[in-house]
Amino acid sequence: MNESRKRRTSVKVTDELAERLADDAATGYSSRQIHVRPTGRGRPRLAKGEGPSPTVNARLDDELASLLEQRAGQDGVHKSDIVREALRAYLV
Repeated sequence: MNESRKRRTSVKVTDELAERLADDAATGYSSRQIHVRPTGRGRPRLAKGEGPSPTVNARLDDELASLLEQRAGQDGVHKSDIVREALRAYLV
């Protein structure tokens, strides 16, 4: 997986962080401090066209599921990213 595709978006919320965020919210924010991201419904479409992207369900044995979980954790990516990359390497 290349570095630009890795994403770590989770933040551990501690009591200290929660208090700081609550204090910040209580004092208010200027309009320049607020960044609004455009939102759509659901995840971005991967395939061309409209509507949801096609999905494929597959059953994995325990060992393969464990290996996939470990690799996704090591690489900091979603399991589906690894599956798509592996299918593309195998089929294309």
